Amino acid sequence: MLLLLIANLIILPVAISFFNDDLSVHWIVFNGISDTVFMLDLVINFRTGTIPLSLILLLVLLLTRSI
Repeated sequence: MLLLLIANLIILPVAISFFNDDLSVHWIVFNGISDTVFMLDLVINFRTGTIPLSLILLLVLLLTRSI
């Protein structure tokens, strides 16, 4: 993931600045793959786990009974 990020930071601005008219299939595939990986990373990171309040209350009750 870090290598893909570094490649995007260096390669994409250079390609857009200097090779705007000569974008080959390789550049388009690289852009598509990197965009897909970053979108999947975004979806996975936003899917955070939460504990329902009822489970927290149950755990508190169980812990207080054992004391």
